[in-house]
Amino acid sequence: MKKKRKKAYNPEHNNLGELDMNPQIRQLVDNINQAIEHGLTCHYWLEIKVQEFFLLLKISYTREKIYEFLYLILSSDITFSEQIRLHWKKFQTAAELAAFLNLTTKKFTMQFTAVFGLTPYQWMLQERARSVLFEVKINRKAI
Repeated sequence: MKKKRKKAYNPEHNNLGELDMNPQIRQLVDNINQAIEHGLTCHYWLEIKVQEFFLLLKISYTREKIYEFLYLILSSDITFSEQIRLHWKKFQTAAELAAFLNLTTKKFTMQFTAVFGLTPYQWMLQERARSVLFEVKINRKAI
């Protein structure tokens, strides 16, 4: 008897890797930061906190939201997606990024679209906008 293959997850939104923190998760993150700042480096304690984090995710968010949050690290081509995340800011165009990864522009675009669900151009524009917004929020820069 053949096993049914699960349908590949395809997120509806492009808010991948983002999740608004609820008060419980915010408190957990603040407590972890505070403990680390005070010198707590016990890996057993940190493992427990990671488990607590995932439990809070499970009880606080829908499966869809959790998938969107973790999608980038669970993608079908983790090596490719990690290379994109590490190097995309160094390049102005998708063609430059493709050349850096030793791929033709066509092959790169096909693989990129399969992994990220957007064309490289759309994704790079979106990520640049997010970076600017993040800088403005964090550094309180004037626009």
